[in-house]
Amino acid sequence: MFLRQLIAGDKVKKAPVYITVAGYSIGLYALTYVDYFAVALGTTPLLQSVLVSVRNLGGNMLQLFWGALSDKRGRKTFLLYGFLVYGVTSVSFLAISSPITLILLVIIQSLLGSTIVPAWNALLGDYSVRKTRGAFIGEVTAFGTVAAVFAILLIGYVSDLVPGEINQYFVPFAVAAFCFFLAAVSSRRITEHMKPVTATATLREAVLKDRRFTKFLWINGIYRAMMALAWPLFAFVTVDVVGATKFQISIIWAIHMFIGALSQKYGGMLSDRIGRRKSLFWFHLPFFMVSLLYAIADNWLYLVAASFLGGFGMGAGTVALNSYILDCAHEEKRASYTALNNVVFGITSFCASMASGAAAEYVTGTLGLVPALHAMLLSISVLRFCSVFLYLKTDETLYAVGVEST
Repeated sequence: MFLRQLIAGDKVKKAPVYITVAGYSIGLYALTYVDYFAVALGTTPLLQSVLVSVRNLGGNMLQLFWGALSDKRGRKTFLLYGFLVYGVTSVSFLAISSPITLILLVIIQSLLGSTIVPAWNALLGDYSVRKTRGAFIGEVTAFGTVAAVFAILLIGYVSDLVPGEINQYFVPFAVAAFCFFLAAVSSRRITEHMKPVTATATLREAVLKDRRFTKFLWINGIYRAMMALAWPLFAFVTVDVVGATKFQISIIWAIHMFIGALSQKYGGMLSDRIGRRKSLFWFHLPFFMVSLLYAIADNWLYLVAASFLGGFGMGAGTVALNSYILDCAHEEKRASYTALNNVVFGITSFCASMASGAAAEYVTGTLGLVPALHAMLLSISVLRFCSVFLYLKTDETLYAVGVEST
């Protein structure tokens, strides 16, 4: 279906969009090995939480600045810059031998590469209209995810053929670098669809007047904090408790991505039918089961089941989330709205991940690593389940009257 779309009519003009998202998606998923790489280098729960926290905060704290520039100067320049930063830093991972150096490089990558997200999401908004926005975003994102499924399986298979545990991580980092450079080249061929910017209210004025969006920022920030509590702990379960091989890790992620791709495409269409509020709730609900399965895991098949549920939540939930933000945003401030949400997300996830890592360090010293992981992940599952109901308090945007319809 995607191939037919790429060679038919207006879809030819969108071919660079699909090539760019494929390179971007493969590169990002290849970098999921960074967390496992840190554990292999001998990181502690506290250092692992620092790695996760600074990546989230660094990747989001400058997005408001980049988003505002993107709304004024276009998308392509900021996409190119971000992809090049990710490509160069991915190459640099090949020479790292200590967790501290890894954390420093991740900070550089997340800070300077944060130009991509607001520019990319705004680009998708430029290419879509409100009534079919969820379906379009789901279609494009699913294309990149499907490409990443095959790439991650190949990465895992080839990695297990390389002698030496540390050397095995060179494969995903080399693939990530190549794909980010490919995305950089392809992004230059994308046709801009931005409309001329006219004099409008400042972002602060626009957001303060938008009660729907300010409420959403609070609700999404709280829920993302509950999500982030578990993130520093997952890699320890995968490497130290389950002892998954590189190929098993690739299978786990491939299932996560394949289910994500399906849910991105069809979840986007469903979001256009049932509305954003219900989509945000139902699409994020399965995440409490992910941390629960990690809590009780004693072999890698538990993580396969978690990846199935997490893939659905990631794919459909991300489409619903981005569609909600773009529905709220003024046309000339799409990148800025996306960036503002990500700044809030970065701050809340940073605080939550750091708190989780510090708690895990203390509880591990008292109970031991495995009992500490079980206790904390069970508690986090309860918090995730309770906090997802907050999404039912958001205002519906799909059928909103008196706002832009493009």
